[in-house]
Amino acid sequence: MFAFNASNYFSAARDYGNPSPNDPHYTVTRHMDWFAGHSWASGIAGNAGPRNQESSSEAINGYYSLLLFAKAINNAQLVDYARMLLAIEIAGTQTYWHLYPASTDPDTPYPEQGFRDLTTVGNVFDWEHGAYLLGNWGTGRRHLVGIQTLPVTPIGQYFYDQNWMTGVFPYCKAELDDPTIDGAFKSGMVAVPGKVWVKKAVKPHPWWRSIFLADCLRQEFLFSLSFTQLHA
Repeated sequence: MFAFNASNYFSAARDYGNPSPNDPHYTVTRHMDWFAGHSWASGIAGNAGPRNQESSSEAINGYYSLLLFAKAINNAQLVDYARMLLAIEIAGTQTYWHLYPASTDPDTPYPEQGFRDLTTVGNVFDWEHGAYLLGNWGTGRRHLVGIQTLPVTPIGQYFYDQNWMTGVFPYCKAELDDPTIDGAFKSGMVAVPGKVWVKKAVKPHPWWRSIFLADCLRQEFLFSLSFTQLHA
């Protein structure tokens, strides 16, 4: 199956993770802004409007998939390149998307306490930032945080940092505890603590029952299946 689709896999990898300036078809790492230290969803060249990135976790998982692909084809140089891209994207995410209300770091890009209390940046533009979403995800706090955590994969252990998550759960608690709110974004958030506080039990809620519990278990199952690939 891999051999049959190999050209498609390589084209997809080269489209966003190409390391070579000599490639005649694809530019070098299309989305990465080496100066800013993170990716832009619209690509480094942007489009008719300003450059922006809504979901930092999508960018991280993009480079994570490049790492898994490099491991699968046993390409050591591409493994190292993907690891570098991951390290840059995670550092950029924890600088520009994750907010730390209790931070006393004088170099924070967000010195306004009121803004840091929002715990998560929903969108970063090349000319502004804000705690809101452009897409049709929703307007809740769980949406704002969820779009920076999904999908739940093993690489989350490296960017779901404890200082950020310590603020995230109190910020979203009312929505997570509300049984009238469906589990579309809740299930992903419930799966996150096990990656951050491995030995700390998560107190179950009544809304874990029925199909929502099944979705949580499904995410944990998919996580366990892919975990070995990260450390192989």
